[in-house]
Amino acid sequence: MSQTSGIPNPTPQEIEEENARQKRYKDALKELRSQRNTLIDATDKYVMPDFPMDDEKRKQWYYYRQHLRDLPAMGSPDLDEDGNLVGVEWPDAPN
Repeated sequence: MSQTSGIPNPTPQEIEEENARQKRYKDALKELRSQRNTLIDATDKYVMPDFPMDDEKRKQWYYYRQHLRDLPAMGSPDLDEDGNLVGVEWPDAPN
């Protein structure tokens, strides 16, 4: 490994591994957002003012949806060897 100004230059293998890691992270984040958006879309009706439910239950749905929106920043999304999303703790939907 050659050095310039005391900073080691990465080997081609290290560069390839880092590029693969970054791509996997981007793919995991894309999958997280896709799954999260599906859940948010499915719960839109619960936060509409004309949906028949009490204020406490509506508030629970608001918190649930906010948790879903915060997931990309809160989780550590990754993909396993089969391409499945891991590293995300999904919130439980209100009953």
